[in-house]
Amino acid sequence: MGSLCVLPKTQHDLSSFLVDMWFQTETMLCFTVHGVFKEGECA
Repeated sequence: MGSLCVLPKTQHDLSSFLVDMWFQTETMLCFTVHGVFKEGECA
């Protein structure tokens, strides 16, 4: 999770988001996120 903190800040249109979880073990979770977002601080 620490590597996610170094990504640029983004604003998201939550109504457009879709999360697809496609693999799971006791130590790993793989997922894909689709949606509308833009880089920048939240207003």
